Amino acid sequence: MSEYTNSSENGGDPDNPRVQRELRQFYRAKAGLRAHWISFIAVNGFLFLINMLVGYYYPWHLFPLLSWGIGMGIHSAVVYIKFSCPRLLDRGFFIHFAVFLIVNGFFLAINLLTSPWYLWFVWPMFAWGVGIGEHFVAYNAKKRKLEGRPISQFYILWYPGVVCIYIASIDLLSGGGFGWFLWPSVPIMVIAYAALQNQENLATYRHNRRANLPLVHSNQSEPVSPPMKTSAYSSQSNRKFCPKCGEEVGPGHPFCEYCGQKLG
Repeated sequence: MSEYTNSSENGGDPDNPRVQRELRQFYRAKAGLRAHWISFIAVNGFLFLINMLVGYYYPWHLFPLLSWGIGMGIHSAVVYIKFSCPRLLDRGFFIHFAVFLIVNGFFLAINLLTSPWYLWFVWPMFAWGVGIGEHFVAYNAKKRKLEGRPISQFYILWYPGVVCIYIASIDLLSGGGFGWFLWPSVPIMVIAYAALQNQENLATYRHNRRANLPLVHSNQSEPVSPPMKTSAYSSQSNRKFCPKCGEEVGPGHPFCEYCGQKLG
C-alpha cells in the first residue's frame, strides 16, 4: 500500500486529501475482505465437520468450498490489484487475468473430482484464452504508447494470430489429425497482412482527402457551417503528420502513434 500512496500519480503526500480518501477506501476494502475470509473459513469448516460426522464416503463439502472459492479468490484479487496498480490500464488486464486463472482453476478441480479420465476443462480454458490473448495484445500496445516506445507496423497481426493459435490448439486436442487448422488460419493471416499493407495507402488517401476539402462553401449565400472543434495540437501552423502513414501526430512524440515510424 505504501508504494501505491507514494506514487507520483496519487500525489505522494500523506496529507493530500485524495491520498487520505484512497487510504480510507483501502482500509475499508481490507476490512471487508477480512470479514469475507472469516465467513468463508467458518462456514466451510462447519460443512466439512458435518461431512465427517455423517461419514466421509464422498467429499461433497468440496463443491460449496470450490464454488464459494471463486468469489473469494476474485474478491481477494480485485482488492490486491486495485491498490497495487495505480493505472486503470494495468488494473483492467490483471483483474481479467486473475479471474481467468481462478475460474479455470475451479473448472479443473471439478473436472478432476467428477471425471478425471476426460479433461474437458481445457475447452472453456482455450475459448476464454482467446479473449485473454486479445486483451494482452491491446494492453501491451497501449502500454508501449504511454511509455513512448515504438510499435511495429506488424504488431496488429497478433490479433488474428491469437485466433489462429486457438484454432491450432483445438486441432491438436480434438484428435482429428493435426493439420486442418491451416485451412482457416492461412486465409485469415493472408487477409490480415494484405489489409495491413493497404493501410498506408488508405491513410494517405484519407489525409489527402481531408486536406483538399474546402474550408467554406463556394456559394456565400448558403449558411456556412461552424468550424469543427480541433484537438489541442491541430492548429494549422503546428500540425505534424507521419511521413509514412500520413496520420496526424501530437507534438513531442518521438514515434508515430499509428504505425510506429520514428519521427525526426
